[in-house]
Order: sequence, then structure tokens, then C-alpha cells
Amino acid sequence: MAYYFEDHTADIMIVIESNSLLSFFNDLLEALWQIFLSKNEDQKQDFVEKKMEFQINFDNNEELVFNFLSKYVYLLEVERFVMKEVEKVEIFQKNALFLVKGFWVKKIVSFIKAPTYHNFEVDFDGYYKCRVVLDV
Repeated sequence: MAYYFEDHTADIMIVIESNSLLSFFNDLLEALWQIFLSKNEDQKQDFVEKKMEFQINFDNNEELVFNFLSKYVYLLEVERFVMKEVEKVEIFQKNALFLVKGFWVKKIVSFIKAPTYHNFEVDFDGYYKCRVVLDV
């Protein structure tokens, strides 16, 4: 497993350790999927897989990860789109282009309000590691 949860007083802390950028984002999505299932397991829905492309602007690696998490929350809460897999990520200077697979849901139990900067760490030097606390 390339992710694990650490104890945190009121929120959820995730640690991701991966060997590539694509694996990093997929490991992050897998951790978020486990959280999603824990809050929405009783809902019976037919999931229709869809693809989506979006761009994220960033100045540094921390901002790339934080903005990706913010995009995840936005898509889930506003669009009702659950990202399940990153098929492609391409970095062009200070822009990242993502192609993701996921699905739209009719109804969800809200569970993540936002990523936080509390204990937030990103290290992409030779490997891809991140610790993030999610406000729930």
C-alpha cells in the first residue's frame, strides 16, 4: 500500500509515498476513495464511468497537490463527480494537465470540506511523498 492514514484529533491525515507522479495521484485518489466508501457505503447507485480533463496552475509542488485536492473537493461537492483514477498527468512549466476517470453520483454524504495546510508536507525529490490533513 502506497498510502496510509495517521491518527489525528478531529480530521483525517493521509500519508502518500509513491515512485512516480502518476502513481502518487492514483494512490492519493485510492485513499480518498476509501474515505468516500466509508461515508457512502449504504448508497446503492449505478456508477457510469466518465472521463474528464482539467488543468491546474501551480507555482510549486505543494501548490500542485493542494490545488489537486481542492479540485477533487470541488468536483465532488459541486459537480457530483468522483475522481477514481488519473490516466495521464502532463506538466508544462507551471501548468498540469490531468486526464481522469470517474463517475457522476446522484447523491453523496459530504465528508471532506477541504485540504488544510496544517502538517502539510510535499517532497518530490527522487520519490513522491506527501502528508496532508483533510478537514472533515
